Amino acid sequence: MNKCPRCASNLTFDIKAQMFACERCGTLIGPGRMELDTEQEMEEYFEAAVYSCEQCGGEMVCDNTMTVPFCSYCGSSAVTGGRMGKRMRPKHIIPFQKTKEDYQKAYKEMVKGAFFAPDAYKDESQLERVRAVYVSYWVYDMSANQKIEFEGIKNTQRGEYRVTHHIGFETRLQTRFQGLTIEASLAFPDRLNTLIEPFRLSEKKSFLPAYLRGFYADTNDVEIRDYEKIAQNVAVGECYKEFGELYPRYEFEDDVATTSLKEALSVHDVNGELALFPVWLWSYRKKDKVAYALMNGQTGKMAVELPIDLKKFLGIASLVSLPFILLFNFLFVMEARTLLSMLGFLVLFLGILISEKIIQTLEHSFHEDFLTLIPKKESERKKRYRWAKWMLLLGGFAISIVQDFCQGLMKAEFRQKNMFLYIDLTDYLPRFEISKVFALTAICTFVIAGIKLKKSYRYDEVSIFHEEAYQKEWNRKLLYLIKPVLTVLMVMIVLFINPLSNIAYHAALIGGMGMLLWSILDLVKLRNETQLHPLPEFENTGGEER
Repeated sequence: MNKCPRCASNLTFDIKAQMFACERCGTLIGPGRMELDTEQEMEEYFEAAVYSCEQCGGEMVCDNTMTVPFCSYCGSSAVTGGRMGKRMRPKHIIPFQKTKEDYQKAYKEMVKGAFFAPDAYKDESQLERVRAVYVSYWVYDMSANQKIEFEGIKNTQRGEYRVTHHIGFETRLQTRFQGLTIEASLAFPDRLNTLIEPFRLSEKKSFLPAYLRGFYADTNDVEIRDYEKIAQNVAVGECYKEFGELYPRYEFEDDVATTSLKEALSVHDVNGELALFPVWLWSYRKKDKVAYALMNGQTGKMAVELPIDLKKFLGIASLVSLPFILLFNFLFVMEARTLLSMLGFLVLFLGILISEKIIQTLEHSFHEDFLTLIPKKESERKKRYRWAKWMLLLGGFAISIVQDFCQGLMKAEFRQKNMFLYIDLTDYLPRFEISKVFALTAICTFVIAGIKLKKSYRYDEVSIFHEEAYQKEWNRKLLYLIKPVLTVLMVMIVLFINPLSNIAYHAALIGGMGMLLWSILDLVKLRNETQLHPLPEFENTGGEER
């Protein structure tokens, strides 16, 4: 490690000065003036102190003068070690440019409106646990220089006929991809790290162990070859996106008769190097789950996982909704049949939200598997399809509810000179049967949501190591839809039977409200699954190997 030229003391990187500062005499030295040890620079490994967490097995690297009071990965204080070990020497490093104060300011701005977040997120003392960590990344360079042939499809409408045009393309692909970064650590979810990217690679420096003094460094758990296929597919996906923007009226899918664009595209000469990027890290732990709050130590870009505290959610939701309920009941008197249909539409709306959250949760859990996929261009038809179920639900709600809800508001009374005039404007409005409108809306919504769920089942796209886990998770997640479906069916049956007594309606309302509350809690649980992760588990195979 480089020493101060005046007093031979250790040097520490000063974030504000962007220079190395002597711990004893305060001398500032620019990175360009640091003497490079050519012999050490050629070595593949460098020596550092390694601390291990007894609970999750995670390792942190730092200089031998520092201690590690807690694990950044799982929050446990059972950290042991401090042994000297060798770690792979990075090629480059991007020094920290954002200070701890910058992180705390950005963090407070992010969570100030998070009313449902756990108390730990608002605890000032917890911010002292924030840590400056250099995260390992693989930086890939690739190139492509080849002649490709593929087929595109364009659909046009001529009167009553739909015409499909198959067009053959032939071109030379000549491009180069530089600085494609993929995190090289198993410690943090890749999805979360992508939220604080990109890093400005133009500001990277040659690695010096002196940069690590006063900081922590993550170890690279993923070999360079493990992410080569992902890097290639990301590059191919960028080419695919460019072709889609050049020819927006064409589709280049895999189901065409001849070679598709995805099959024709390829990159070669893949080269990668290890680099360390700066990240400010804070972790929140709840039992066997953990959430992270990260900030890009270079650009200041922030990403915070905010789980919902169920007790806070129920308490605040009750306080906010109670005045509205009392005001609503004071101003309006609604029939039990109308209230039941309103409840049915609310549950139907909630069911759509749950189905969407199921898809997001599965994509979140198996994010690394889907990184190997080439993104598809979203067609205008799919965009219209996305909004169809929401427009259908709102239209059905408006037709079936507004007419009954406005019935009391549409009556007017006029008094003049002891004469009384009564006008019921609802006599001039078209009437729709609530049961039929609700049933039709519910059936159409079920069909559209079912098609969306079926298309989102990506079993064939998951790696063979995770196929069984994916299938079990999918089946488990679908159970969340049972309650909304049963509640909607119950509302539909009661509306069709149309019992003379209001007791049946009130019983259905009480049961439906219970199921509605239960489904809301399920939605909160699903959201928390995207914000909380299982504790990381690292497997040490002995010695310095993993």
